[in-house]
Amino acid sequence: MNKFIEIAGRIGSQRHLVAIRDGFVSVMPLIIVGSLAVLINNFPAVNIGGLSLDFVGSMNNLFGEGNWQGLGGSIWNASFAILGLLIAFSIGYNLARSYGIDGLAAGILSLASYIMLVPVTADWGLNFAWLGAQGLFVAIIVSIVVTEMFRYLINTKLTIKMPEGVPGGVTRSFQVLIPSMIILTVVAGFQLFMTLVVELSVFEVICELLATYLLHKLKWELLGKTVLLPATVMDQARRAVPALNGCQSANINRLMLALMSRS
Repeated sequence: MNKFIEIAGRIGSQRHLVAIRDGFVSVMPLIIVGSLAVLINNFPAVNIGGLSLDFVGSMNNLFGEGNWQGLGGSIWNASFAILGLLIAFSIGYNLARSYGIDGLAAGILSLASYIMLVPVTADWGLNFAWLGAQGLFVAIIVSIVVTEMFRYLINTKLTIKMPEGVPGGVTRSFQVLIPSMIILTVVAGFQLFMTLVVELSVFEVICELLATYLLHKLKWELLGKTVLLPATVMDQARRAVPALNGCQSANINRLMLALMSRS
């Protein structure tokens, strides 16, 4: 038992896991506020002792159908809708701080790299579908990889040193200039490869791989026959894990039909 506790303690103190934990904790206030906004906007009608209480209906009658929900919608846009962005910055910041390097620069680089990988819409805007919880897996991976690259480049002294007397902010900005150029160029090259060769975004690739893996895990052998758990299990998994919501239903259904045809 003591050995297990020791191993669990080592895993729990692993630098990257701590950074992920601290990253999510940092944005927890926004998550809670966004959750409350969603709850209020969709508060169900209740019956208490024969008395019907319909908060949403009452607010619609008072302010007009759906008008008042714009308040909660704006709060959601500033919390859950950009959760991937927030996590990318927060994890990069906390991981860099654990190494004793510029956390703000690492966080900004992680954020910029994440935005670079987000698919664009027809009018060249960022696809909002991948900025929120749907992009959490990519946000975690990008923030860790970018921050590790940043740490390596900073430690190789591939930096610009300013003379004495230059303000500290200017010195730090020029110190991270070359590492930033290298990292953003690498990420841009990766995005170009995904666009021209793979013809999918990294978000869609990870979603497909994750959905395929989970669906294979939902199969097991029973009395010599392959049994596939009901589709509702996957639906519940998507509800329980927000990051799975980016896996479009059409993709999941296609994968499930393919697995069933092999059974």
